[in-house]
Parts: sequence; C-alpha cells; structure tokens
Amino acid sequence: MTEDSMFSPQRLALGTLAESRPGSVLIVAGEGWGTEVNEILGGVDQTVLSPPIAPEHLSGLGRFDAGLVTGILRELDPKPGVEFLGLLRNLHCTRVALTLEQDALLAGWTREALLALEFLPLAAAAKTGGTEVFLYDIDLYNRGRDWNTPESWANPQNFDKFRW
Repeated sequence: MTEDSMFSPQRLALGTLAESRPGSVLIVAGEGWGTEVNEILGGVDQTVLSPPIAPEHLSGLGRFDAGLVTGILRELDPKPGVEFLGLLRNLHCTRVALTLEQDALLAGWTREALLALEFLPLAAAAKTGGTEVFLYDIDLYNRGRDWNTPESWANPQNFDKFRW
C-alpha cells in the first residue's frame, strides 16, 4: 500500500466515521468499497448504492448509523443531488462523510451548496490532492445556545418584570 493510498480522502472520511463506532453504514459510491470499509470500520453492516443515483433510491432503506458518499457527485446534477443529500442526512444517516472531487466542481457542484446543507469541511483540497472532505453530524448540527433557555428569557416569572 502506498503512502498516497493510506492517506486518501476516502480513508480520511472513513476514519472520521469510525470514531463513532457505527453499527451500520450506507455507502453511496462506485464498486469495490466493501474491502476498504471492512478494513477501517470492522465488520459493520453495509448497504451499497452504486450509480446511477436518484433521491427515490433511498425510499425503504431505513436508518443507518453512518453514511459515506464518495466519487458520485460528478454523476449527479446539483439540484437533485442536493435533494438526495438532504434526504440522506435527514432521514437515513446520523453522520455522513462526503468527498467533493474536482470533477464534481466542474459538473456544477459548489462548496457553498454543501455548507448550506450543514456539511462541515474536514480537509482542504490542497491537503488531499484536490478533493475536499466534508462531514455532517447531527450532534454538531444544532448546538445548544445560552440565550435559548428558560433561565435567560423564556421564564414565566419574568413575563411581568421585563419588556423589550
């Protein structure tokens, strides 16, 4: 195994998912991902979706602990692709790691579209040979806010005391 393959964007994405010790993984990628997933994540239950991909392919799949999307964005038009990613993160996976390759950018995908879906950048393209790695994690999505607590403003005892 070469040093480049040891630190590929896909391995970084899988390693990030491995931190949560998922019991089941949905892999949306081309063929040949089972071996690498088993190597990094262990013997987790895997479901693989291969291209061509459409939002309706997700119906009836159920819920997964993690999802990996790699190497397929170039084959999806951005509009149905955003719908697909939204369904994937909202209905099917608690955590989703995604790779954004240069050819996907040429096909009309933007980094901003992924940021708008709350995918957080993990690795910049300069460090991973032109491919960016993103992560969506429901636990990081809706952070607790100090101002949105009963002690701050939603306290019925303060309704007659304060006006704003």
